[in-house]
Amino acid sequence: MQLELTIDMAKRPFAIYEQLLDGATREAMVGAAGARAAEVTVAGGEMTVRREVETAVPPQLRNFLKQWNRVIQTERWEWDGEKEMGNGRVSIKIQGVPLSIDGTGQITAVDAHCQLAFELLAYCGVPFVGPTLARSAAQMVRQNLELELAYLANLS
Repeated sequence: MQLELTIDMAKRPFAIYEQLLDGATREAMVGAAGARAAEVTVAGGEMTVRREVETAVPPQLRNFLKQWNRVIQTERWEWDGEKEMGNGRVSIKIQGVPLSIDGTGQITAVDAHCQLAFELLAYCGVPFVGPTLARSAAQMVRQNLELELAYLANLS
């Protein structure tokens, strides 16, 4: 299941890059999305967020997903000052669920502001329910990402 999300932000690209790698900012973003038990670690250009996320679980997926799921998200960002853009690799794992969500993030300058774009792919190889599980996980990720980025966009 492909997931694409782009948001315009009235900030310079480097400011977004710095905020994405700031532990306190990421904790606030995760909290704004309604997650609980958030832990953020940042080392160099790599950031890991561990949190519990509430999920609306369809009946056929209750063997795989619970109402609250432990999510581990890792991002590795690099800044290209010459092009004034940031590139990131994103990996999201749901603890105990045979699913992978991987992709890229990009911060680009657009006139006096910037765009932050994510392209992610959710994949689950479980027979019969794999596509449904991937779709549910992608919807959960999209919803949380939209809330987190809305918080970031409104942060001064």
